[in-house]
Amino acid sequence: MNNETKTPSEQTVGSPINSAPVEQPKHAVQAVEAQQANAMNHRDDSAYGNGSLEHALLYLSHGWSTIPIGLDSISKGWKKPLIKWQPYQTNLPTEQDLHNWWKLWPDARVGIVTGKLSGIIVVDIDPRHGGSIDNIDLPPTLISKTGGGGWHYYYKHPKNQVIPNASNSPRKGIDIRGDGG
Repeated sequence: MNNETKTPSEQTVGSPINSAPVEQPKHAVQAVEAQQANAMNHRDDSAYGNGSLEHALLYLSHGWSTIPIGLDSISKGWKKPLIKWQPYQTNLPTEQDLHNWWKLWPDARVGIVTGKLSGIIVVDIDPRHGGSIDNIDLPPTLISKTGGGGWHYYYKHPKNQVIPNASNSPRKGIDIRGDGG
């Protein structure tokens, strides 16, 4: 077996995403422990706000469609797109788009538009709604902790299929984020 690290676009269709070349999605899903988050938040690693632009550019370099998101007053989470995001299901933003957006919203977080274009699907496990990884045999992959205490499992999108979003899983609190967001 070849042990060299591959980017998401180089991996076999349907395979887990190898986390080595890609940082955990810190801003989209707050994927660091509290201690690590404090250390990261004190770094000045971006020309704008909280360092999210740097992460958005990194994800874009891996072919992931990234958009700015803000705080949703209803869910109290970082899930509200600050732009019309649907065009970015079929077209990647440009680096200039990202710079323009973060000039407008310097404290925005990064949202990743899942689906065929980005080449990823996410299994979203939310314990606030009964989600649990107990008795689920998910293949190893990139995993990030969400702001709500759940987990996102990132997998390579099988480009020859449509993977719709699914929030009505037979198991409560487990959603699929595929084509359509």
